[in-house]
Amino acid sequence: MPEYSQFDGTPYTGLEFGPGKNDFRFDAWRTLANVAVDHAWWRADPWQVEQSNRVLRFLGDHLPAVPNQFTLDGRPLSTDTSPGLIAMAAVAGHAADPALARTFVRQLWDLPPPAGRWRYYDGLLYFLGLLQTGGRFHVHAPVSP
Repeated sequence: MPEYSQFDGTPYTGLEFGPGKNDFRFDAWRTLANVAVDHAWWRADPWQVEQSNRVLRFLGDHLPAVPNQFTLDGRPLSTDTSPGLIAMAAVAGHAADPALARTFVRQLWDLPPPAGRWRYYDGLLYFLGLLQTGGRFHVHAPVSP
């Protein structure tokens, strides 16, 4: 999935937000969790399992050091790895086959808290990933009077 897309899911190709927004980059990582949490809470669409399995198979082919950016046709754009992407891949395990999820969940649990230049965004996704994979991210429905 692209970092930025149109409402129909097609990649956004404008340049006012900078180049590369039509590739799988930092903001796109969260879509892995969005699909999986929706599945974990509501089980609304079998596509969510297919999507999560497909993404984890793809990322798994790049283990142990998954690049943090790709073109939409699957070419790595970086040799950097990011705790935020590993965290969102672990969360994708909520909607994936356990055998595909296990490696990413283990990697997340073994990661130290992010530090350094990208600690804010990676740290946010890291802690959300810990909450979600640890079973502490719940729906809080309104209380009826």
